[in-house]
Amino acid sequence: MRIVSGFFEIPNKYAIMINPSDAKDMYRQAMVNFFLYLGTQPITFFTDAQTLPFIQQIAGPNVDIQVRDVDHLPIYNDIPVAEWKAHLEMDTEKYHTWQLGAIWASKAYFVKEAAELDPSESWFVWVDAGCIRTPLWEPFLQDFTQREFLTQTPGVYIQSLIPLPKEPMLVEFHPTTKYVAGGIILFHRDYIQPYLKEYVRVFKLYTDAKKPAICDQFVIATLAQKNDWVYPIRPRIRTIPDTWFFFLAVL
Repeated sequence: MRIVSGFFEIPNKYAIMINPSDAKDMYRQAMVNFFLYLGTQPITFFTDAQTLPFIQQIAGPNVDIQVRDVDHLPIYNDIPVAEWKAHLEMDTEKYHTWQLGAIWASKAYFVKEAAELDPSESWFVWVDAGCIRTPLWEPFLQDFTQREFLTQTPGVYIQSLIPLPKEPMLVEFHPTTKYVAGGIILFHRDYIQPYLKEYVRVFKLYTDAKKPAICDQFVIATLAQKNDWVYPIRPRIRTIPDTWFFFLAVL
């Protein structure tokens, strides 16, 4: 299994919610943890020229660093900037930015590129670079990507926080109803392209319905309802540092 991740210097929600300098320090410490605990595994890491020197300092020899221009990512060929800005206008979670939404939606595009760079690998797992925010994850990360989960059927596996409704829906923000967590997603290579196509198609459903889809969790939840090759997995371990990233203790 190959880990795929990335970080770009863009306006993000924590820079809006707290002091921008504190937000940058928080992300950088989390990335230090990311490479400290996962850096011995095969990783493809996408970043921009501005962040590259920092990543080069903390990444190990197993990390394939790919530099991309954040203003010219493939996502904009399918969902243009004007559409992202329209979704931001509709968004009730005002700490979001349209750039952040585009990066969230780009996860599968980065995984697609990583799969093209590593044609011999079958499984790819997107892991948010900022997800390891505490050393309490260390015991779980010793076996990450080495567990027997890969005996599962090829498809796309997502973190399900609560059961999805049976009837397909377009998700709207609710402070206590979170169906899926998008920080870690497992892809079999045969389903990366189908996932990409479905993500864009479902996003357009939100656009047509004039419902905001800056948050990728909304799109992923609807996508999972409509495709039987997307497998929502519920948490299996209760004593973990952060339920939003429980796949760290499963895969």
